[in-house]
Amino acid sequence: DNGHSHYTGWQDLVDAGHAPSGPFRGHKGDIWEGGHRVPLVVRWPGKVAAGSSSDQMVSLTDVFATALGMPDGWFRPFVERSTTTLRTINYERRAAEPEPLPNQQGMGAHTDYGVVTVLWADDTPGLEILGAEGEWHGVVPEPGSLLVNLGDLTAEWTNDRWRSTLHRVTPGGGPGRRRSTAFFFDANWDAVIECIPTCTDAVHPPRYPPVVAGEHLMAKLMGPRTLRRSDAIDTAADRRGR
Repeated sequence: DNGHSHYTGWQDLVDAGHAPSGPFRGHKGDIWEGGHRVPLVVRWPGKVAAGSSSDQMVSLTDVFATALGMPDGWFRPFVERSTTTLRTINYERRAAEPEPLPNQQGMGAHTDYGVVTVLWADDTPGLEILGAEGEWHGVVPEPGSLLVNLGDLTAEWTNDRWRSTLHRVTPGGGPGRRRSTAFFFDANWDAVIECIPTCTDAVHPPRYPPVVAGEHLMAKLMGPRTLRRSDAIDTAADRRGR
């Protein structure tokens, strides 16, 4: 599901007192595209108890608060109604296709837009992250492990004390498929993200202006959709890699 059709008019729904899914999850290509926004129900006998719910990702931000010297639960008011997206991704290179061009990529270098991303990926090479020295490093998760990327909002909150993870996907070593599932955890749509007190002082003034999380997300998403450069804050402007 990628939201309601934009032809219905987001503002009309907002004016009527309804917060539509469109600004949170994108929108349909047209009114005939399938999908309806419903709560996610998971059945996993032996793993997830029937009728239970989880705030595991919110609890992860409690760990953030402790590590950053903030009071317990400090992040919760900013993420308890968070925008979240679960996306399954498939990269496929077929044997009959020509060899990739030099520097050709399956997905260009980018940072994720929100607070944190938890990624499951198979063991097919292709994912790379940029190290502090400016070099790209291949990442293949250990069996049963998950990868965690920090996003733009965390970088803005922490004044780059915790930097957003700049990553890309390359064609890999040969024909085959690379599959992954990414859980994107963002902040509340109306949360104001600004440098937290423990990450700024006279020597380290805030690097980023305050931003509304939903406006940041929409600016990031709508740039490519409208074929224009996004005017959202770029937390990787000083990192391009070699």
